[in-house]
Formats: sequence, C-alpha cells, structure tokens
Amino acid sequence: MSHLAILQQMFPGRILLGVEEIASLLNVSKGHVQNLCYSNRLPVKLHIDKSLSNRIQVSIVEMARYLDGKLENLPIQEEKKEPSIPSMVIKPKRGRPRGVSRTQMMFQNALRLAVLKEEVSLEINQFNQYLESLDVGGDDEVCRQNLLDYKNSVQDIGRRLEVSINFHILEKQIGNKTTTKKPVPKI
Repeated sequence: MSHLAILQQMFPGRILLGVEEIASLLNVSKGHVQNLCYSNRLPVKLHIDKSLSNRIQVSIVEMARYLDGKLENLPIQEEKKEPSIPSMVIKPKRGRPRGVSRTQMMFQNALRLAVLKEEVSLEINQFNQYLESLDVGGDDEVCRQNLLDYKNSVQDIGRRLEVSINFHILEKQIGNKTTTKKPVPKI
C-alpha cells in the first residue's frame, strides 16, 4: 500500500497539508518544520499561499512521494557502514553527555583504557611472535648471530615502547598530565 492511500485515509478530502500535519508525518515539531521551510531544507516542494499570509502547505501527493522514497531508501541506509576510525582519534566533546552519571563516565573511561592496554599487549605479543619466526634458513653462523642480535635489539625497543605506552595509560587513569615527553627510539 502506497503512502498516498494512507494519507488520503488520514486526511480525507485534503489536497494540501499544513505545518501541523507535516510535523506529525515527519515526527518533528511545528517549529522545526517552519525552520526547514525558511532555510529551504524541507525535503518536499512547498506551496505558499500568499492570500493566507504566507501559509506553508505541501501537496499530499508530494508528501506521499517523499515518504515512499524514504521507505525505499531505508534498508540502504541501514547497510551503510561507518568508516573504521579508532575511537581514540575522534576528539571528544567537552563535558559529560546528558543522562550519564559521573560513575558511568569513570567506568567507561577505565574500560576504554583497559581495552587499549590489552590491545597494546596483544600487538606487542604478535610482533614478538613474528620476530621469533624470522630465520636465516642457511648454515651461515655469522648471519644467524647478526639476526639474533637484531631480534634482541628490536625486542628491547618493543619492551621499552610497551612500558612507555603503559606509563601513559596509567597517567591517564590517574589523571596526571605529562610535562615532558620522552622521544620514542627509531628502529
């Protein structure tokens, strides 16, 4: 059943819908509909009646087309995936969101930091496993020793990096801000 038949049942004998009807169909306030009209962002074509002091009206057919199009596009909008951006990159807004207590915020922050710490640990472990899997593949003892020295130095840098990251996570948990930053050694 198309929206036109439904709208004709809802508003029998009406050709044009006023602000109140538009607002109820779009599930928004009358003021929001008026703001959309004045900023030319209402998604349907307007019929402004000059004789009735610029009364805002929309054709029932136009509204039905819009609602039909919105219904057809609904599954496509649900399938859209947000880009894979780490949550730590997005700059948080100042203050506490409405309806969230300080205890909930503290728990969420602690949980976020614990997840970050676990992710760092997993990545370091994967990196160390990769280093362990490296092999020269031949009988050359000099190459084998050079590779072992290289593995040890890289693992040492990885340990220092993990300690530094855990230190910064701990500072975030405590709430202190670092005054000096230690440079991360280049590999």
